[in-house]
Amino acid sequence: MEFHFQQPRHESWMRNFNAKNTDGILTLYSENATVVSEAGTFDGRSHRKEEFRHSTGRSRWWVGSELHLGQYLIVMERIGNNWKIVQHFSMNVRRATQ
Repeated sequence: MEFHFQQPRHESWMRNFNAKNTDGILTLYSENATVVSEAGTFDGRSHRKEEFRHSTGRSRWWVGSELHLGQYLIVMERIGNNWKIVQHFSMNVRRATQ
């Protein structure tokens, strides 16, 4: 069986994040997806929407414009004919101050 993505998910995620389009970001996630970040664990669409609203508002950089050091994991699942993010883990690495 062969699978095709309409657009690479990371490009769609970056485009929506940079445009501060939280609804666009949420379309990439399943209904029951979990997001884990430095801000906490977010289950359910309304909690994820609130987290993305805060993270897009506090970000000084466009995603994809610089190298962010961190630990990232995204788990996707095919739901019907679409691939959706079901788990998203993201932790930044703090640089040591001298």
